[in-house]
Amino acid sequence: MTRATKSALWGIGLVVVAGFLTIIAGCSAGRSLDTGRSPGAVVRDFYTLLGKGEYDAAARHMTGEARAAFSLWEHGDFGPPLELFVADAQFSGRELRAIRITQEEIGDDTARVYYILEYTDGTRDDERSGELVRESGQWRIKG
Repeated sequence: MTRATKSALWGIGLVVVAGFLTIIAGCSAGRSLDTGRSPGAVVRDFYTLLGKGEYDAAARHMTGEARAAFSLWEHGDFGPPLELFVADAQFSGRELRAIRITQEEIGDDTARVYYILEYTDGTRDDERSGELVRESGQWRIKG
């Protein structure tokens, strides 16, 4: 192999590696490195699970501090406090149809997600926002 051929192959290899790294960086921008999930996706999952009555699963999207605020750790059962929260404060007896994420402001370890909850009766809430923080490398709802 000539010196010119080796040099050309080396240059092609560098271009391929640089392209691959660019793709990886673009795919992970604004996302948690270990989960690949954006803060908006976490908020959407949280409310989807609440709407289905899957309170324990929804609580896993909250920070430890937020779970403690609901006195959830003491009982080991996330259902009753979150169920009351959903029935009274969040959905007001309505069935959730969709969660529309309108904006995400993402920093290194904190994020703010703006969203609108839409219901099956055709109503929707005003835009709300929620703060998220990285906890153990994953985005969690601060509460």
